[in-house]
Amino acid sequence: VFYFPQKVLVSSGSSTSVSCLFCDNGKKVPSSNITWWLNFGEKIPKHQYRTTSDYFSKVFLTHLNTTKPKGKFRYDALHCCINHNECHHRYAEIYVLDVNISISCETDGNQKMMTCRWSSQNMTLPEGKTNFICLDKDLKGNVPISKDCQLQMDGFYECTFEPVHLVSGYIMWIEIQHHLGALNSPPVCILPINT
Repeated sequence: VFYFPQKVLVSSGSSTSVSCLFCDNGKKVPSSNITWWLNFGEKIPKHQYRTTSDYFSKVFLTHLNTTKPKGKFRYDALHCCINHNECHHRYAEIYVLDVNISISCETDGNQKMMTCRWSSQNMTLPEGKTNFICLDKDLKGNVPISKDCQLQMDGFYECTFEPVHLVSGYIMWIEIQHHLGALNSPPVCILPINT
């Protein structure tokens, strides 16, 4: 079995698609004989399948829920199967992250810089290098400023912005950069005078 792509990173509530080519005893299996299963227990309804060629089947996954770790598995396993339930041991890995990140900010005593923090405790990321970047854009629409967020001893990520204007509003969001793709948290409006 070959999956395209083999690993997928998406945000909760979104959609994705995966294709497969299934060979049984050295022969390609017609795509009409393919069924799809998620985590071996959930058969994906046929109306979510598409035939892309005689031997390639594609499944569309919609309104995805956040992946919950299952033992050592930090992803949902998507299986391309034949004869309704004969599945190969290979599978596609689907990582679904909840990117609704709560960003909290506070200004320093001089009110010239603002430190923003957030937690990634509930995020289960695939292995590999991941960068967390906090971006801000003032309400006047100026070009976003990005800061690499550093993991602190207390498990929170932290970014500092300097200078800040107390009466300006800043639109902030977290960008998660991973080799499988980039995800953005929903933007929030921060007013330094209120922090």
